[in-house]
Amino acid sequence: MNWTFLHNYTIPISGLTRTWAPEWFIDTDGSVNVNVSPTAASTATHFTAYTITAANAALTTWSTPIQPGIGPNYMDTFIVKVGSTYHAFTKNETMKYIEYATASSLAGPYTLRKTGNWAGGSSFKVVSPWA
Repeated sequence: MNWTFLHNYTIPISGLTRTWAPEWFIDTDGSVNVNVSPTAASTATHFTAYTITAANAALTTWSTPIQPGIGPNYMDTFIVKVGSTYHAFTKNETMKYIEYATASSLAGPYTLRKTGNWAGGSSFKVVSPWA
């Protein structure tokens, strides 16, 4: 795959120090969205999920970041849409398990449906090389 650099984009979040785990999502309306998990010096936890949406086809202008209501200390949020329901799979950074949430809107709020070791793999936690 060949990639083309477009430009740098600074996410307008006060105290932002890093942005982790961008996950792209193209909605059924064609909108291009990115879920990110930034770290801000002003938050007590390391990660809070945010969604930004491209405001133009060139992907050079983006919406104000919104928090979809997944909660603090989650990252790597991957979203799929089935019918009219948005399904989010997100890593709980405290427990290191992938958790499952749903919403009727990409912007949330999301309701956690399965938490902890819901998949039954008690010895199979997500391990990060940075942990």
